Amino acid sequence: MGLGKTMQVITLLVAIAAAASSPDPNISGQIPESLKVSRTLVLCPPGLINNWMDELLTWIPDDMLGTLNPTKVDSSIKLPERLGRIEEWYLDGGVLVIGYEMFRTLIENKTVKGREASFLTEEEHEQVQNHLLEGPNIIIADEAHKMKNATAAITLAASKFRSKSRIALTGSPLANNVEEYHTMIEWVSQNYLGKLPDSLLSNSTLCV
Repeated sequence: MGLGKTMQVITLLVAIAAAASSPDPNISGQIPESLKVSRTLVLCPPGLINNWMDELLTWIPDDMLGTLNPTKVDSSIKLPERLGRIEEWYLDGGVLVIGYEMFRTLIENKTVKGREASFLTEEEHEQVQNHLLEGPNIIIADEAHKMKNATAAITLAASKFRSKSRIALTGSPLANNVEEYHTMIEWVSQNYLGKLPDSLLSNSTLCV
């Protein structure tokens, strides 16, 4: 922790956007068509949303703020504005920062005790699913150990992204057992590590 993961990944986004807009075809040609327009989704714990916004505004050069256009969706804004910001990001591109729990809630649209039954209409739910799951061409999962459980609702929701351009950031990749590490790698690149042997599943605890 503290080695600058956030700054490094923002620098990568800036480099991709700068190369994509280069007038030199030898440079712009290095960027796949699917990444020519930045449409990045940052998943993070709710408490880190403002930190991500501060870092984005710090490390994105002023002349590229219009291209990467960082914006956030959090509990401080009401539902109609949340949906509006997500749609604007989907249509115009940029970097959208959203908390894990809100992302999961929007994707699941389940009724929760204490919440009005009509959280999202069927049409709104279909639209926001399309925007969040089909829209991003790069997904960054900060504190990615939030997805250490393969059967957790957040992990299952995040597994539905269309794009395979995924970055997992964490300073704690393996706290209890190797299954947690395997789950995160599986999210980044399915089947990269193959199937875990039964002997290494959840009953195998890491000793440090």
